[in-house]
Amino acid sequence: MIELMIRQLNGPISATEVIKGYRESKIARSETNDCVVRALAVVEDLDYDTAHRIAATKMGRRPYKGTPTRLGYRYFMNNPQKYQVVATCRLNQKDPNFVMNLMNGSYLKATNPDGSKCKMTVDRFTKVCKKGRFFVFVKGHAFAVVDGKVIGNRDDSRRLRVVVLGAFRLKNN
Repeated sequence: MIELMIRQLNGPISATEVIKGYRESKIARSETNDCVVRALAVVEDLDYDTAHRIAATKMGRRPYKGTPTRLGYRYFMNNPQKYQVVATCRLNQKDPNFVMNLMNGSYLKATNPDGSKCKMTVDRFTKVCKKGRFFVFVKGHAFAVVDGKVIGNRDDSRRLRVVVLGAFRLKNN
């Protein structure tokens, strides 16, 4: 369903254009800092209210406050039957430093296992991950990538030099 809608849209794709029930949701109209909720709704093809409930109960999201990255990340790490970690630094291996930093709740750094800076940008990510549904974390923000197209805020698809901190692929799609 979402893939068909995405193909029909030209230019930047806003999550609000493809989320089921977004315009009818009373919660969506009053909510702010809800990038994780919107990305989750797009990746899992959920309606906004269901995604909002999952973010609140499973990721510790408080109304109007956003979702702490480490709690969002922990949600995806604790669902290996549903999500697969995507290597965002060196493409041939996962970054154990990033996983450990997030799981311990310490400062987030986009580094390769050898300590060098990660160079996986949003632009490169969309070119490498052309098929599938991905939940992507960048510093202070999250969005979805579906079949190589960025779906989030309107400007997310224009901010291609931003470094990807972490990404998760929805399995079975």
